[in-house]
Amino acid sequence: MKALKKNCRKKPKQLKKCPKCDLICHYKNLKRHIERKHTPKMMDITSSSHLDSKCIDPQNGVYMVHKSFHGASTSLHVQIQIWGEPHRVSCELNECQTNMELAWRSGLLSYKCVHLRSVSYCKTFLTSPSLTEESLKEMVKSKWFGQDKIKQCVNRQKLAQEENAPLSVESKIGVPPTKRFISVYEPNISYYSRLGRVMVSYDTKKNSWHCPCAKTQRSCTHKYIAKWHLFQIHPELFRKVRSTESAEEFQAAEMEESDESENYPPKDIAKVKSIVEYILMNKKLPSTIPSHLRISSDYKEFPKHLIPDETMCYHCSDRTLLSDPVCITRNAKILTTTGIVQDISTYYKLCPFCGMVYRYQEELQLLGTLDRE
Repeated sequence: MKALKKNCRKKPKQLKKCPKCDLICHYKNLKRHIERKHTPKMMDITSSSHLDSKCIDPQNGVYMVHKSFHGASTSLHVQIQIWGEPHRVSCELNECQTNMELAWRSGLLSYKCVHLRSVSYCKTFLTSPSLTEESLKEMVKSKWFGQDKIKQCVNRQKLAQEENAPLSVESKIGVPPTKRFISVYEPNISYYSRLGRVMVSYDTKKNSWHCPCAKTQRSCTHKYIAKWHLFQIHPELFRKVRSTESAEEFQAAEMEESDESENYPPKDIAKVKSIVEYILMNKKLPSTIPSHLRISSDYKEFPKHLIPDETMCYHCSDRTLLSDPVCITRNAKILTTTGIVQDISTYYKLCPFCGMVYRYQEELQLLGTLDRE
């Protein structure tokens, strides 16, 4: 037994050196050590050690500030308006606002959180682009959302102009390269918009949107405006699922498939039944194909990306907006009278409310594309 114990070697400790003070500690404790000993405290905010910040609304004194010193965290809003009545000095982070109110009640009127103190060293401001209705119409044409959303976005734009506030501003502060953050104007003050603005995020890798006012996979006005902003300023982000592009352009710009593609086909028998009934009632081919569609498929080109035409859920009473297109496969095939067309990408859309799945099922539309040549 003694010989066995001698042969058993303990796993060596994984030690790391602190880059600030050269202290050697266990790698699991290094982050906590840096936060405790080397993270700037409230009184240590200086011109060389502060959170990055940008002014987005000079008229109302609203800024974007990096949330923390370490890590790829999001931006948040703060407001310092010391002109006019009433004065406003506020941070949208609940913890910061609670601490400041407690300090003010105790007589420490000069107390500010680390985000507000960092604004003192802000040197630049971000401008809001002039979003046009033409780009909105192009989005509707590309089926990013329905026709009824144009009026909703334009009305919100008019409200922002009346209040002299920017409608949408893209954050440039220390965010991951795979995410885009858009600060969107919100006229009503609530728990998710303390300062009249909402931070919407778009993950370009997962093709997913997030807004604090809406549940996951549910659309809202803030998401519509953020999409409008990115569609006009960064149109390359929206070329990845458009059926009008060539296969080469699509493959050069396409993003990784969303994890949601694993949900297709649905496993729930009731959902499968609903899909079949919808196709049976709405997608049946007529008994007699129109003569102008019954032409040879020789030397004709089929679309490489088949995206469902539906934008609203037909099962929900409030006509819920469907999700963005999600790729099912890029190796689908179209069987024609003269051969097989390969390397076709197919997509589905999901209703976030009832879970109904819509797939591309437009055979007559495919026949019609042949006749356009």
